[in-house]
Amino acid sequence: MRAVGRDALKLLGGVLAVGATVLMGVQGCGLFESERVSKGRNLYRHYCMHCHGENGRQNEGFNWITMPDPRPRDLSIRNEMETFKDEELYL
Repeated sequence: MRAVGRDALKLLGGVLAVGATVLMGVQGCGLFESERVSKGRNLYRHYCMHCHGENGRQNEGFNWITMPDPRPRDLSIRNEMETFKDEELYL
């Protein structure tokens, strides 16, 4: 009886491991995107993408070339962006 119990526990452990892996993969693919992320993406597309581009890199915005200096910053530089407070970004 103990051998059957061990086999059942091994099977259950395997099923749980596979289930956890599948759930992590699904969450990573964006199906469970938070409401805040979705709203932020929509706000960026509406207000920021014209100048900063789709990915926030310099030279990407469709009107970047025609803008006067200082031109929009490169938002893809993580070390630099982490130095700003939310209030400074959303003025």
